[in-house]
Amino acid sequence: MAHEISSLVKFIALNIQGDVGPITTYTSQRGKVVTFPRMPPLNPPTPIQEIIRARFQNAAIQWRALTANQRAQWNVLADRCNLGITGWNLFTHFACTGNFDGLRPLELRAQITVTRPTQV
Repeated sequence: MAHEISSLVKFIALNIQGDVGPITTYTSQRGKVVTFPRMPPLNPPTPIQEIIRARFQNAAIQWRALTANQRAQWNVLADRCNLGITGWNLFTHFACTGNFDGLRPLELRAQITVTRPTQV
């Protein structure tokens, strides 16, 4: 059954990830498409999970509200500081943690100033 589904997924699309109807699919590190029956969570999310999800949602909303130039500045900041992550990842870190102590040294090193996210 899993092989049939995997072949069907490969035939339909080149790169499907996540839940698709009754199956979950992803691409392994070896490049193989892995599929298995969808397994919905058995328990509702905990209050801490809901807080963390809300923080990520807030970060995504704020990122989309930035102009293209402001997003580019975050990407430049991450690139110039050789962090090995994208501007989105860096923005999300500061939006979720609200700890901006580490942002100023990065800005000084990269010689740019970025728009700070707000933490809710």
